[in-house]
Amino acid sequence: FRVLVAAMLVAGATVLFVLTFSALSLAIGAPVYDAISAAVDKELGVAEPAAEQSVMASIGKTIGDAVKLLLIALPISLAVFLISLVPFVGGVLGAVFGAFAGGRALALELTATPMDARDVTLGIRRKLLADSRAKTMGFGVGAYLLFLIPLVAVIAMPAASAGATLLTRELRGEPIS
Repeated sequence: FRVLVAAMLVAGATVLFVLTFSALSLAIGAPVYDAISAAVDKELGVAEPAAEQSVMASIGKTIGDAVKLLLIALPISLAVFLISLVPFVGGVLGAVFGAFAGGRALALELTATPMDARDVTLGIRRKLLADSRAKTMGFGVGAYLLFLIPLVAVIAMPAASAGATLLTRELRGEPIS
């Protein structure tokens, strides 16, 4: 029973860790990820000019986005823990649910920069991602699984930022090649 409870706690903590890491990485590296997104848009041709923000507005938005992602992570972690309590299959179901729920949260957060540059509100961003669930989950779950590997996560974050810009362009019908 102790081993089972420990495994459930590890599963819940893993989701919390990945989403917390992502929130902190996005908050600290926001200028770098913004530059990566802008470079992808520049290379592919900007469909719309990016909205300019002051430094203070950008910092405030970044901190707000990090807090929102952490607030999403807590109930997901709790749900993973509770699902893991199911005898025999709970551990596997919890891990799978964590990957899918965490992947969806990551896709929502990683697309914030390119969507914000296009003045897309959170509600419209959610709708765009929901309308293309397979692409969204493929991107988000892939990023989530890469972020589980500690050193790979540091390398994968810039790539995920570029990928989020490409996903945004595709969801909005902008050219991606």
